[in-house]
Amino acid sequence: AQYMKSGYAAQDQCHCWGGAAETLEDSVADAALAQWAQLLGRDEEYKTLSERGGYWKNVFNPAATPTAGYIQARNVDGSWVTPFNPASGLGFAQGSAATYVWMVPQDVQGLATAMGGRDKTAVRLDDFFHKPDGSWSVRGGDALRYDPTNEPGIHAPWLYNALGKPWKTQETVRQILDTVYGTGPAGLPGNDDLGTMSAWYVFAALGIYPKAPGSADLLLGTPVFPHAV
Repeated sequence: AQYMKSGYAAQDQCHCWGGAAETLEDSVADAALAQWAQLLGRDEEYKTLSERGGYWKNVFNPAATPTAGYIQARNVDGSWVTPFNPASGLGFAQGSAATYVWMVPQDVQGLATAMGGRDKTAVRLDDFFHKPDGSWSVRGGDALRYDPTNEPGIHAPWLYNALGKPWKTQETVRQILDTVYGTGPAGLPGNDDLGTMSAWYVFAALGIYPKAPGSADLLLGTPVFPHAV
């Protein structure tokens, strides 16, 4: 009831792992259900669920830091949960605000608009995968950058496609394939979680990746094989 009234999961009332994370996950789920409703001709449910699929906007604070907007947890009275730190997991689940800000696969264009446009968003995504000196940072261990060990951000390399820079998806995904994954006991990053990390590798090696839950669209990368059956 609180979620429906507020349009977000309140950190101080949601009884969940993290209010901001819960809102993002529910938004993704509702957007997927909206697509189902549309295919069934259920126009009223499609409208309602589509609106709820955009509830992520209710936890995007454009003034979270002096220089950038982030997803941020809110209290039931509408106030933002403070203090805010992009490297913190307050309001999230096994991930930082810097990771979770990208978890809007159902509305990348909307996220880009909230961040100031596609070009600015692409530059910000560059910073997510690189250290200040320009070197790669895709192995985890830095709360401000890409973490291949858990699900909240593993779709992020594929977002460049929606920002008009597909070659950066290709470059970034291949860097992760070549440096994060390998043979032996340490060949997988983090917990495989029902095969998720292994599935990421398979998709990446095939050069395709699911766009978002509820969609049959596949995003393109570059395959490592000349032929696949």
